[in-house]
Amino acid sequence: MTNQAEEFVLAEHVPGAAPARASTPLPASRRATTWAVVGVALVVGGVLTSPGPIYPPLEDGIAWNVLDLDLMTEPRVAWTAELSAVEVLGAVDGTVVIGLGSESPAVDEPWPDSTTVGLDARTGAELWRLTDGTCVLGADAVTCVQDQGSPDARVTNHAADGTATRPVTHAGAVVATRLDGGGLLVVEGGSTAIAELVRIDDWGAEMWRSRLRYSGLADSGYFGLDVVGGYVSAASGWFDLETGEARELPYLESDANDALRETLEDGSTLVTLADGREVHVPPGELLLEVDDALGGPVSLHSSSDGALVSTWDGGSATFTPSADLDCLLLARLQGALVEQCLPSSGIGTLRMRAIDQLTTEHLWEHTGTTGFGSVPATADTLVLSLAGSVQGVDPRTGVPRWSVPVAGVNPRVTVTDDYLIVLTPEAVIRLG
Repeated sequence: MTNQAEEFVLAEHVPGAAPARASTPLPASRRATTWAVVGVALVVGGVLTSPGPIYPPLEDGIAWNVLDLDLMTEPRVAWTAELSAVEVLGAVDGTVVIGLGSESPAVDEPWPDSTTVGLDARTGAELWRLTDGTCVLGADAVTCVQDQGSPDARVTNHAADGTATRPVTHAGAVVATRLDGGGLLVVEGGSTAIAELVRIDDWGAEMWRSRLRYSGLADSGYFGLDVVGGYVSAASGWFDLETGEARELPYLESDANDALRETLEDGSTLVTLADGREVHVPPGELLLEVDDALGGPVSLHSSSDGALVSTWDGGSATFTPSADLDCLLLARLQGALVEQCLPSSGIGTLRMRAIDQLTTEHLWEHTGTTGFGSVPATADTLVLSLAGSVQGVDPRTGVPRWSVPVAGVNPRVTVTDDYLIVLTPEAVIRLG
């Protein structure tokens, strides 16, 4: 949610210290690391034992998208690959998958082939390059579709080492992805055909078929194919992964640690952690990209006039709109509200700043940040992209813990497995 903000107006007396923050350890996944662990040992019957995960009390809030990486010290530059990459698709079995991309087609024109590259995660060496078709990174393979939308469209799965299965003809296929446990999801369409989503098992048998909202290859909605917590998101619609039944889900997303949050009919949010626990967040509370105290004692919401308000037991504080800044609230860490701002005129540099959620104190500000709308973070370090460098800063003070020079004016940082991948106009860089 976008909030215009300049300062807080204090409504009542508030405690001077920020509330205790909570971080929750969860199992690791292919795409990201575990959450930060609170505590390291437990005395049971006089014997010191390892307890496994230790969860903080839920009344202190839960961590959302808080990464369990060691970013207190400067990550080393492991390698640099000279590639002009568009996006990091992810990592699988020691291979970083990079999309070099392609331009979108005009209406009724075939979708152009994009280029997908596999880089060795240890060395950065190019392992393979796919130039024929549009490719998607699935559970354990890169799935490519050639001759999209045609009667002769072909689907091929490529393993992390680049070895490929025999292409299978799938008439009308536009994009496909391999599922965890086997099988494929395929979007069928064409320049004028009605688009449909199809699930196929490993033997090629059709399990179900559902109509999508869009038709025509030029619809960008085709390329939102994703699987989130037992549901499929495609062409701005949701479908049950097992049955293909269309579902009305106003809001569903997963974080880097495989937790889910879903908006319910009453406006509340159900957060399901990877260990199976469920937490309800009251209606109206803002859902940030990164939050170390979601559902905790300090609630964030928008007032009727669009201002940002924080409330707690015994007090509240309110942002007053700024006439010259458009700001996007991105994160809450250690009681600091972190937002990225752009001059309302659209002319000028981006800035990242933080304000205390209770005292309204202006904590810090950095100008010249890049990568609008994205901010990787651990429980104690915020990763900022700046012109010519990537920095890890203290979320309370803004003081840089480290700074790694990178070439280019617009670096973008993606967290993959247990390291950072930086994209610049000229290179792909692994940190850590």
